[in-house]
Amino acid sequence: MNKYEKLDAAIMNKMGTHAQSLSEIYVRNVCRECELIASAESETRVIDPLHVFNQRLQELCKAGKIRPDGNGWRRVVRAQAA
Repeated sequence: MNKYEKLDAAIMNKMGTHAQSLSEIYVRNVCRECELIASAESETRVIDPLHVFNQRLQELCKAGKIRPDGNGWRRVVRAQAA
């Protein structure tokens, strides 16, 4: 289990098929996980938890799991094979 799996799962749990703003996603357990990762990585430099959050959104987007739209972020719904 890599250090981002729990954060990625928390982000995905906040997402639906309708657009979610950043303030709707960056709450409670997502915020806490970002803070934990930032503090663990900040031994050599200062890292903002929001930077960690932004990086994970971009990685989830690259992986095709979420996508941005004009109103926020939404989960990508894949069509089921018949």
